[in-house]
Amino acid sequence: MDIDFAIEVDNINNNKTQQEIANTIMNHAQTYSSTQSLYILEENKEYRKFTLPLQTYREWIKQEELTKQINFIKPHGSYNNEYKGVWTEHYVCSRSGTKQVRNDRIQGGNSQKIRQVQKESKKVGCLCEIRIYYKPSIFSYDIVIVHYQYNHNGHIPGSRADVQYLKKSEETIAEIKKFARQGLSHSAIRQLMKAPEETIERYFTSKDIVPNRDDLLTYEDIYNVIYKEIHSKYRYHDNDTISVLHWAKILQKNRENINNLNDPILSCFQMHNEKQKFLLGFHTPWQYKMYQKYHELIHIDSTHNTNSKKYFLFTILIRHPHSGHGVPLAWLISESCNSQTIETWLFMLKNDGWAKPTAVMLDNDDAEINAICSVFPQSKIFLCWWHLKRAWRLWISKKIKAESHDSLFNDMDQLLSIDNENKVDVSISQFEKWWQNTLVVQYFAAEYIKKKEMWIKCYRHNYVHGINTNNYIESYHRKIKHVYLLVHINRRIDFLVNELAVNILKDYHEEITRYELNIGRMGSHRRTWRKFEINSANIDNDSIFRLHESMFIIKSTQSECDYIVERYDDDFVCNCEAYLKNPTPCKHIFAISRKYNIELLEQITYFPLDYEIQLDNVDNVDINQNELLENVNKSIDQHMERLISLYQKSNLDNIPLNEKKNIIKKLDEISTIFLFN
Repeated sequence: MDIDFAIEVDNINNNKTQQEIANTIMNHAQTYSSTQSLYILEENKEYRKFTLPLQTYREWIKQEELTKQINFIKPHGSYNNEYKGVWTEHYVCSRSGTKQVRNDRIQGGNSQKIRQVQKESKKVGCLCEIRIYYKPSIFSYDIVIVHYQYNHNGHIPGSRADVQYLKKSEETIAEIKKFARQGLSHSAIRQLMKAPEETIERYFTSKDIVPNRDDLLTYEDIYNVIYKEIHSKYRYHDNDTISVLHWAKILQKNRENINNLNDPILSCFQMHNEKQKFLLGFHTPWQYKMYQKYHELIHIDSTHNTNSKKYFLFTILIRHPHSGHGVPLAWLISESCNSQTIETWLFMLKNDGWAKPTAVMLDNDDAEINAICSVFPQSKIFLCWWHLKRAWRLWISKKIKAESHDSLFNDMDQLLSIDNENKVDVSISQFEKWWQNTLVVQYFAAEYIKKKEMWIKCYRHNYVHGINTNNYIESYHRKIKHVYLLVHINRRIDFLVNELAVNILKDYHEEITRYELNIGRMGSHRRTWRKFEINSANIDNDSIFRLHESMFIIKSTQSECDYIVERYDDDFVCNCEAYLKNPTPCKHIFAISRKYNIELLEQITYFPLDYEIQLDNVDNVDINQNELLENVNKSIDQHMERLISLYQKSNLDNIPLNEKKNIIKKLDEISTIFLFN
């Protein structure tokens, strides 16, 4: 040991016996306070050696820091030297030592940009230090011997110039942690902990007053405390790889013993090595239940720049019918984005009981398409229109002359908007005819004609419910990066896992619960529900007829068509355009509910509908079909006569080329109808 305690006691006073020394120490102990030494052994102008009770020596150090406005730290690399119950502790002034340049580190970090102008180092070589020695006492009272080198050099403790180098008090740090656990932001915590205005004014006007460091908190002060607090929740090791391995064990343990619906569980995992790429898939039981309930249409996409290792983040997402927002259902963090990686993840989910999705919305990524076809071959695949149109515009701008850009894009857009399967082949033939002898035909044949069912409008009736883009998942990924990751791309993998499975999911769970209870602002679903409920007041009860227990018909007052509503248990289906776009109770369903006093439950079930609902009991319909047919035929005759008259009066040379093409296409459609009927 650094000191032999027995010899130290013997050398206190050679003329006194150990019992006399013990009595003296005990007498001092009875009047001891934290600012007094128990028994001074040696003292001079720079050095003091004394004893303190074992239980209070740390309190004395804190009191010394507060009184002299200094900070004591344990020097780097120091440790408690303990042997057979005897130990030592070493503390030095926070301004001790000298600034060191580590040759084993890259200066400036990854960017290698070194700041040329920096503040002076707080390391000024101060020699103030405290050494604590302890050995189980031969007396009845446990004490420590303190060696205190109390003179400071290189700085003046308690001066205004020295305040900038002081650390925050433990009370202030504890208060910041308390606010952080309550979910307050950095700026909110800083506002709450600001010193009174008169205190700041006094510091500014009087040069004799030494400011309290806790009254002058910076953004970095608060951020560093919160950062360390957050680290303790997810960082199981300084090495990210080891920490992620620990996370995988926790996820696997949760999988084997599910106690909470919000505890994340493992779906697939493999570490990076020479034979395989990194793979970590996970979700919660709550997300699984959501998927089983709303898997008619799911969105799958990947994003980048979410972690320091540049791994990809894949997400499965649905649009929740209550909130109208995208809700994540499963995640995959992967080193690769090829189809084999996605297949591995989806196969594991399928083996865990994830049902076959009715339809999947993708971004025209071949790896994702191949994976879906392999794992869920019966699922419909639809391509995002926004990504599709963006790809078209980029290709047109690079390959086609500028004067034809708008014309070509409009023709492509018209192909995308075809709403009748019988017109698809005819429209594609016309498109190829118009753009023959160009790169357009080759491009379309190679990229899009073979998978026309994935992007043309008529093939996605009854599946997408008005959702034709992947913007829900794009918005979700943007929210992750800008709100939760704060656009920092150097995040560790363990941090990303914690944010996804704990913080982000907690917010979505709370949001959905709030929307389902109709607390706060209405979501898109509730707003649509309310709009149809208000509009139903315009439907007269006399225009509503009940054919039988589960079928109704409503005569339209604005057009010559009629709307048919069928009931399936507690849910209703209507053949109006509004319901076909978004299967939620329309104004016709609300009108029926009002007239027949039928309670409407929160309907979120999607039915595979045809555009025409066939009636089994046509004879019971209270409507004159012959009169309706006569009126329709009369209307067609009037339109044809007006069309011929307009054609004879118009000059074709004054009509733009694009409009002429539209005329030809529409006339072809009309001719096709007459030809086959």
